[in-house]
Amino acid sequence: MLTKIWNDFCDDVLSSKKRKSKEIDFEKGPVKDFLTSLGWVKYGGHRLAEQHPIQFATANHYADFALFLQDEDKPEMIIELKRPAKRKEDRDAAQLEDYMLKEECSFGLLVGEVLELYYVDFSKIRHRAELVTTIKFDKDNIDARQLISLLQAQDYDTQKMKEHCLQQLKLNETVRYWNSKEGKDDIFTFILKSSSLPESLKDKLQSMMSIKVHVHQAIESQAETDDYPVVVNDSIDEDYHLFKVQMKGTDATLRYYPSKAQYVVIAGSLIRKESTDSFRNRAAIEKRNEIFSNKASYRDLGESVELLHDVVFNLEAPNTPTQFCTGRSTNATTALFDEEGRTFAEVYSEGQEAREVVPPSITPVNTPQGDNFRDSCISRLMKVTGQKLFKKSVSTYLSKDGKTGYVIRTSKIYKQGNREKYWYAYKRIMDISNCKNQYYVFGCNNENTIIVLPVSEIESRIECLNYSKDGNGNPSYWHIVFFKDDAGKMTWLLSKPEVQEIDITHMLL
Repeated sequence: MLTKIWNDFCDDVLSSKKRKSKEIDFEKGPVKDFLTSLGWVKYGGHRLAEQHPIQFATANHYADFALFLQDEDKPEMIIELKRPAKRKEDRDAAQLEDYMLKEECSFGLLVGEVLELYYVDFSKIRHRAELVTTIKFDKDNIDARQLISLLQAQDYDTQKMKEHCLQQLKLNETVRYWNSKEGKDDIFTFILKSSSLPESLKDKLQSMMSIKVHVHQAIESQAETDDYPVVVNDSIDEDYHLFKVQMKGTDATLRYYPSKAQYVVIAGSLIRKESTDSFRNRAAIEKRNEIFSNKASYRDLGESVELLHDVVFNLEAPNTPTQFCTGRSTNATTALFDEEGRTFAEVYSEGQEAREVVPPSITPVNTPQGDNFRDSCISRLMKVTGQKLFKKSVSTYLSKDGKTGYVIRTSKIYKQGNREKYWYAYKRIMDISNCKNQYYVFGCNNENTIIVLPVSEIESRIECLNYSKDGNGNPSYWHIVFFKDDAGKMTWLLSKPEVQEIDITHMLL
């Protein structure tokens, strides 16, 4: 029975894909029929809601479907649909996550090119939707049978669904590790230690293994099929900083390991397929040629290609790995952004470990930085406002009802004359875009000096601020500069049309 339900659904989805059906037709036909066959329309008090309204600060949004258990007002599962002929985009999953977080719903389905199950663990401090499993629309799919057995309305059990998600997430983590360089090294090391080979030969083989970090036999064996495995190097080494580069044809994620002077372009990154005529970075060109000469290393998406394994650069400077991604001359120090919206230049001096770039003619004063500083600012913010805040990302926090959002920025002191100077980057952060009340929180040297500015206040003066450009010449972030004098007066530097400072002492927390 379950196999027939799934196989019929596959036939309907593939038919919709061939016809290039619109999303509304996909919703009213195959997906609704599938959920009906699982009993969500007719069983007991369980119900299926179409176009379920979700209230955000500015307007209502509508989830395609929501599943409700008997006598429950909060949805048990939210289902978002995309046309099966349309390739999945990052924003599709982000939209589902927004709905799940807003409704405090732990389970979500994204149905389109494939079927994806997502889970949010609300017991954690940071709430995010994690991908549990991806199921292709293949008949007699064992994974699909397991999932729809859990989805049947008649036998539905929240605890069983939760246990399934947690077990699958643990399995995913294990698989990622054994597919990583570290996992492969562990396997190889164990085999060597268990062998009777001479020690000298073991050392030689171990050395060879450390050089051949990207021998992915699984990819090579499936190079001519439609099953493209993406091998992610989920290193257990925590000493790295994550950056993204996004411009035409490029949406890539890089890990920078300062202690090893190493950059890793992560599997799944999109790099630009064509390079410009003026592109002259020999090392980047050679690495691109190496990748493009092996069809098992990438998936062609037209303007971009998707990397199917990590690409490692053992270099001091970030330009080569960045230009490998963009296929053009690119200034990595301003093109790379971390999760807080800071450029590489704002986080590191090129080639030096964990030292922030200091503006000219300014002397830095050593003060606590990083997560400890940020956490201290959040603790004081919660104490003063009386709000309990939940971490959305590295630098964003939301109130429990989602109506108030904060972006946290921190700066050390830069002595300029007899005053203290603080410098920050302002970016428009999507994590708080749906909040009714939006604030930027600026930590100045420590948690005892915090400026809180409404985003509306910053936006009203955006034309007065200097900014840095991205690779396309558009503003990538604006410069926020504060001064503090000996009397404790705080001022905000506005650079246009004429340089002036306005008093913001009243904005101190």
